[in-house]
Amino acid sequence: MQVPLLHPTLSILLLPVLMYQGQKVRKDVPRLPEAAGPREGQFSPGDSEHRPLRVLILGDSAAAGVGVDQQQEALSGQVLSHLPSELPVRWRLLAQNGLKLKDIVKLLDDHEDSYDIAIVSAGVNDATSRTRRYQFLCELQGLSERLKRRHGVQHILYTAVPPMQVFPALPQPLRWYLGQRAKRLNSILRAHCNKCEFAEMMVVDFPFTADYMASDGFHPSAEGYRLWGGRAAALIKEWRAKHK
Repeated sequence: MQVPLLHPTLSILLLPVLMYQGQKVRKDVPRLPEAAGPREGQFSPGDSEHRPLRVLILGDSAAAGVGVDQQQEALSGQVLSHLPSELPVRWRLLAQNGLKLKDIVKLLDDHEDSYDIAIVSAGVNDATSRTRRYQFLCELQGLSERLKRRHGVQHILYTAVPPMQVFPALPQPLRWYLGQRAKRLNSILRAHCNKCEFAEMMVVDFPFTADYMASDGFHPSAEGYRLWGGRAAALIKEWRAKHK
């Protein structure tokens, strides 16, 4: 785990401790696998005459379902299960463990399909790496434009970077330090979504208790994914109601 510099004074006082703690966390915390199961599919109710809602789920390890066994329990499955049963849906998951925002953009290189909605999970790996704020903003703007222009996405749901200051797997002061990084990235994300008419910041009210966290203390459990998927589905339903 690489730890960025926030301020020269902090770097002098805390950097050796932060680097040690980061290395220890990376060594001690179990690396859980991505959830198994289909990463694309289509649901078409027999009596439906509507065009399928095309949903793209894009992002990092949380989008990939790390923390649960099957995609049904993960974000993709939970979004689908919370959408109306009569709604036809065509969906795809593009996600991989350990990706920063710039890496997530590259996942789209081999894909030209069009979508209506994109759900994006990114930022944790940028918080733990050397991603500068300006770089994060540029990549965020680039991803939004690419989804809109090349993939026809009409609405993007950007999941807020979780409050890393409450992650149970992180010791202090590393927990506090990365929490500050996450807050700064969220301020950038919020400002971008306020300016971008087709993007929305999705805040999920996770309890961050044992029931909602996977065994690694980093990723959601099945209950956490259920909460996240339900929130995403609710925002999708709100968007559809406004654009019928």
